[in-house]
Amino acid sequence: ASNAASVSTGKIWGIYALDRFDLTDRLSFNLGVRADIQNADSDIGIKAVDTHSIAPRLSATYDVTGAGRSLVSAGYGRYYEFIAQSLVDSIFAGNPQEGQADVYLWNGDAFEFAYPIRTFNQPVNPNLKASHVDEFNLAYQQALGTSMAVNVRGIYRKWGNIIDDIKVLDADGNKILTPINFDSSVINRQYKAMEVTFERRFSKNFQALASYTLSSAK
Repeated sequence: ASNAASVSTGKIWGIYALDRFDLTDRLSFNLGVRADIQNADSDIGIKAVDTHSIAPRLSATYDVTGAGRSLVSAGYGRYYEFIAQSLVDSIFAGNPQEGQADVYLWNGDAFEFAYPIRTFNQPVNPNLKASHVDEFNLAYQQALGTSMAVNVRGIYRKWGNIIDDIKVLDADGNKILTPINFDSSVINRQYKAMEVTFERRFSKNFQALASYTLSSAK
């Protein structure tokens, strides 16, 4: 690597569609889908990222009494996180913007050279996909009088295809990084939460909102 300029390129195309329809006078649905295509080339013209994703969204709302005062809703959605362009700028670059270092270790008297870090021109993983999170939620909303409402919502999120690096040293002592996808059996990341929200409307366009969230993540 040298001090020459390093320029990588990346493009993302996306389209989203959403439709709402009423099945009965009490039950309504929102159906949506998002499609994305992501491509990226390194500074030496290597196709480093080439992936696409389709993310469905679905929610339903049921009016318990038919008066619009007691509502039950449920939803599901998948959300993708784009692959970071920094992978293309560093690990897959011929002249990386970062990732070059010499590691020195203290031997008791002085720092001595241990090994170099040269994270460039690494093998491209053609099967690398964007990580995603699936979210499920269930909620109940109740009107209190004419100006107040309380809402209770449960949320569950689970991540999949999380991207992380496999790190090894080659025969010359250089650190080789290869980003790969890990499924939930290796990296299990979840989020659970219960939200309680209280709303109070006042005259002259004022509104008060109080909420409490109990959550856990691992």
